[in-house]
Amino acid sequence: MKRIIIILTLVAGCLSANAQVQQQIGIQIGSQGNLLRQNSLVEEKKLSLANNLNGPQIGIAYETDFYKGIGTYIGLSYSYTLQFAKSTPSMSNNFETQTTTIYHALNLPIQLQYRYLLAQKTWIAIYTGPTLQFGLKMQQIQTTQQPIAGLDPNKTTTNEYQYNYDYYIIHEQASKNIHSDSDNDGRRDFNRFNPMWSVGGAFQFHQFYVRGGYSWGLANLYYDRTYTNLSNQDSSWSRRIRHDEWSVSIGWYFAYTKND
Repeated sequence: MKRIIIILTLVAGCLSANAQVQQQIGIQIGSQGNLLRQNSLVEEKKLSLANNLNGPQIGIAYETDFYKGIGTYIGLSYSYTLQFAKSTPSMSNNFETQTTTIYHALNLPIQLQYRYLLAQKTWIAIYTGPTLQFGLKMQQIQTTQQPIAGLDPNKTTTNEYQYNYDYYIIHEQASKNIHSDSDNDGRRDFNRFNPMWSVGGAFQFHQFYVRGGYSWGLANLYYDRTYTNLSNQDSSWSRRIRHDEWSVSIGWYFAYTKND
């Protein structure tokens, strides 16, 4: 699969470089969602949704048409997505915990697309191809508050504990940082590089466009962590996580060349 992505990327790049027809360069802004799906202690093959992070993205785009609407789309964007989760105290637990997961990433779509002219200066398009995502920073901050009754029944004090889990950087375990090397093999558990396969569509009117699609993660982002079957200690399997993505953006092509 990696070879296929590399070959298609090179083909798309060569076609773009040699294109002698319409070319467009633009800027775009929009929303992006990152969905992390992983297996569990009891199910090896099923990947369940573990985190759903959402936030803004901003970037640039380069598009070419080189033969009867067939062309390429290449972009580069920065995305900042996050998720908040909060657990409230219960009868058996008086702790209140807030968990914030934050993900900074660069996204590089390199895609083949087909554009169809609906009317004068109005197009629709469909596309497919690889999107390469590189994680700049991913961390989970967990803050726990525990109310403690004092001598005065009308007043309570609160103890607060905070843990910061970094997915990419190996920390020495300290009061506010937990290292990301859970199996102590000297390397981080989580891979920054996330190759994906994308499909989607776009609508363009004059120089303005709307673009949206979905991308499926193609690689297991965990390196070598394993689960052990609790009912059978001799049975274990690799921990797997797949990182998918959806995105919707609006943009403006500020530089373009027209067909002769």
